[in-house]
Amino acid sequence: GGVRDVFVHDNVIHGEGWSVALHVKTAPSRGNMVENIVFRNNTVYNTTGFMRLETAYQMADPSSLPTLEYAPTRVSNLSWINNSYGPMDRRTRSKWICQSHTPCTAISVINNSMPDRGKWLCSHVASYEVSGN
Repeated sequence: GGVRDVFVHDNVIHGEGWSVALHVKTAPSRGNMVENIVFRNNTVYNTTGFMRLETAYQMADPSSLPTLEYAPTRVSNLSWINNSYGPMDRRTRSKWICQSHTPCTAISVINNSMPDRGKWLCSHVASYEVSGN
């Protein structure tokens, strides 16, 4: 299981309202890993979510864990580099939401452009590089 070594690049993505364009999602009980994922030089139009990482996808209570033996999903070395969002007069969001018991590591968010009215949110990312956004 797990996902590794994915390179998403040089795409033009036209959303139709509610959607997330550059999205990585998993749940704590999935186990294994999500690593070495790169989103580079993508252009996104008309989505409510621009860039997103979710590690408690579809969990009603992210603080609860399965009662059986818990094998956390390791999330490491994910990059969003030189991506852009339009139109610039629209509101959008970018989120990197990891869990306190399984923080994400080596997250890079570099030289991405998003409208001034856009919202950024981050939690439980243990190591990161952020610049030029």
